[in-house]
Amino acid sequence: MTTKMFTIGGYSKLSNGQYKARFANTSVKARTALLERGGQTDVTFVELPQPMTKVEGAQYLLNTLANLPAGAGVALKHVLNGADEAEVEAVVKEVVAAKKTKKAITEDEFVSKVIDMADKARAKATA
Repeated sequence: MTTKMFTIGGYSKLSNGQYKARFANTSVKARTALLERGGQTDVTFVELPQPMTKVEGAQYLLNTLANLPAGAGVALKHVLNGADEAEVEAVVKEVVAAKKTKKAITEDEFVSKVIDMADKARAKATA
């Protein structure tokens, strides 16, 4: 993970429905406009209280943003836990597939999958 410092942080929803954690050093307005022109939706940025690394910024956002969409929370936790991108994608695809087949996945099941993924990432990092 990089030690580069950022002044704004947030998330955006890609055209495939996945959320991505975002960090930058431009203005909130400029970065939001750039991503929206690129077709992304649900773009949310906030000024960080001081320059922060991605990990520090993700923790700050998780602690301060209210009503985070589940996918945005997963994307920010991915930054914190260093989870394997393929694992994150697999969980998101499973949720999307369940939605398409009208087979509801409960919030508890979703959170459980995210926690399992984070535990695997932590175990891998400490091994």
